[in-house]
Amino acid sequence: MALVFSDRKFRQCGNRKMVTAKFTGPAAYTAGGEVLTNAQCKADLGLTKVDFIHCETILGATFATGAQVSFDHNPVSGSTQGKFHIIDQTGTSLGAEIAGANTDFAACTGRIVAYGY
Repeated sequence: MALVFSDRKFRQCGNRKMVTAKFTGPAAYTAGGEVLTNAQCKADLGLTKVDFIHCETILGATFATGAQVSFDHNPVSGSTQGKFHIIDQTGTSLGAEIAGANTDFAACTGRIVAYGY
């Protein structure tokens, strides 16, 4: 299940686009990261190519003090832009990617800033 984007705002920055958006975590987090497909990137962010995505700490019932979201720009295949990873900021696994598959982040929200074409 992928991240869901809403409340998007677009700005032209030279020959690149900047997109800010709110995101909601997936109901079933995929161990190893959530793939951002080319189709989702175009439909949800209005970009065909991502140069950079900055993610904000997410807050919600799952993490009372927050968790960090990072974007790994390495494509998984030719039909993807990369993966979002959720990093634990609490407990004994501080700084490690959330390991458990099917962890529910549907109540967690945050913001991203994406640059691309």
